[in-house]
Amino acid sequence: MRSSWSVDLLHNEGCTHVITLDSSITDSPLLQNIINAGLNHIPCMTLDVEEAIAEVGKFLDELFARIMELRDLTDSTKSFLQRIILKKAREKMKRYQVTHRHVVAEPFEHPAVKRELAFLTSRFLISPTDKAPNTPAFVCKNFIRKLAFKRLSSPQFANILMPPAAVVSRIHGEISVFPTLPATATSLPYLMTVLKAHKGTFRWITNTADTVISPAADVCACLLRFLLPLVQTFCRDRSLEVEEQHGVRPNL
Repeated sequence: MRSSWSVDLLHNEGCTHVITLDSSITDSPLLQNIINAGLNHIPCMTLDVEEAIAEVGKFLDELFARIMELRDLTDSTKSFLQRIILKKAREKMKRYQVTHRHVVAEPFEHPAVKRELAFLTSRFLISPTDKAPNTPAFVCKNFIRKLAFKRLSSPQFANILMPPAAVVSRIHGEISVFPTLPATATSLPYLMTVLKAHKGTFRWITNTADTVISPAADVCACLLRFLLPLVQTFCRDRSLEVEEQHGVRPNL
């Protein structure tokens, strides 16, 4: 399972490291089946009614806050509707629980699976695979850590000699020029990677959700949505021009 990619990516590395998509990296048949089913597969699990009801309650709160017709309702009406909806939801969940009572434990709670997962996650980074996001890739932690530091040492990144709290404070100060943007999160983005198995490389990405830069990312996403119709119109016009000149309409 060792791959020559590790030497190709880290030229000064004197040995190969594990980079594999092979589920036989574990000898647990149960975990192998879960891995082979893909990262997007949700195994059968027990239904925690109280947890599910709490999630439905959060959804209703969000719904009442976002939908104008619901937002204008009185608090007593909202409370009444929420009680009715949660009552019906609880009844349906109870019926489902009775029907599927044979599902008594989540596969991930199986002792053998938990033991194997602890072993794997202590030694390997488990990442999605580019072009096949359902397929997990197992990468040696020592190798990917060195590769990440190499990436962060590249000219695309600047070394800031500031503690994280100071960086967060500075970003909050910059965002404060937009009074309507909240500045509540204090988490910094972190570096993530996706294995490009067809090229033997890694694609580096970072997160924006629930971080200090989330408000700015939301503004950028909003602006891009406004630009979408303009881009679509531009591509359609160019397609028509090419069709007039060459008799072939490209799929732009």
